[in-house]
Amino acid sequence: MLWATRGHLSMDAPWTGTWSLHVVATYFPDAENRVEGEIDTYPSVWTPHQASQTFDENVTTIERDYGRWLKLMPSVPQALGLVQNWRPKSIGVVS
Repeated sequence: MLWATRGHLSMDAPWTGTWSLHVVATYFPDAENRVEGEIDTYPSVWTPHQASQTFDENVTTIERDYGRWLKLMPSVPQALGLVQNWRPKSIGVVS
């Protein structure tokens, strides 16, 4: 489920009865020129909810969780070339 937590979300997804011809999601800023949105998954029925953290708090949480996960990864000799971990320099908005 896509939804705007700040600003407005516009969807263009013409439905054929079986599938969408295309899917375009456009987030528009609010009066303060800010926009935030979520992409949520749900098992059966989506229930709207309030955002529990700000965008910056979410970035901190994701970076912390990713760091924990990365520490648990087994070390693999680089010569094997089996695992290449791509780590972004930062997580956030690309302008």
